[in-house]
Order: sequence, then C-alpha cells, then structure tokens
Amino acid sequence: MIINDIDVVNRVEISTTRDVILDVPKVASFGFDVNYDFGVTDVTIENASTTSSPDLTFAGLVNNPIGMTTISAVLGDIVSDGGRIRTDSIALSSEQGSIGTDTTHRLCLEIVESDDGPD
Repeated sequence: MIINDIDVVNRVEISTTRDVILDVPKVASFGFDVNYDFGVTDVTIENASTTSSPDLTFAGLVNNPIGMTTISAVLGDIVSDGGRIRTDSIALSSEQGSIGTDTTHRLCLEIVESDDGPD
C-alpha cells in the first residue's frame, strides 16, 4: 500500500471576524481573552492483513504536527520511497516485517515538540 499525503491541518481560509457582545454593569473592571484551542489529532495507518504481506510505503508527507501517529503492519514492512512523517508522537509496529529495511527505504521522521501535543 502506498501512502501519499495526509494532512490534518485545515488549510482552508476562514473568516476571522467574530462578534462578541458583552453586557456588564462596570466596563472598567471587566476583561476577557480569546483562547484558540487545537486538539490532539490521532492518525492511524494499519495493514491488518494476515493472508498477504503488502508493505506500507510512504511516498508523501504525513503531516500530524500536534498529534499521535500510529503505524502498524501485521506481515509487511514499513518503508519509505521519498516520503516523510511529521508528528509530535509516533508508535511503529511491524510484527513479522521490518521498519526501514535499508538506507534506501529508511523512514524519514520529523518529530515536532508541541505544547498542544499528546502528553
């Protein structure tokens, strides 16, 4: 199986104009902050086949900068063909295959340290 681009980041421009109506008796002693909260994203890529052993081959960018990325294969290998994985945390498992079999197919990982990532 060839994995091309996976991107959990919403790249669609949205309007940043929002109306907030406050009705308080004493404006001088009132204040507020706007908090942008981005939740942790989970990306799971799995080859669960027990009858054949297709490899998981990364050919594009898996972009999960504030999340947990889990990649597993029961029988096949987990390799790269020019792809890379950008994530805060990663779990790799290949029960009867290998991970990054040689220097040509080595996985390229970019680990992102994020305050919003998983604990």
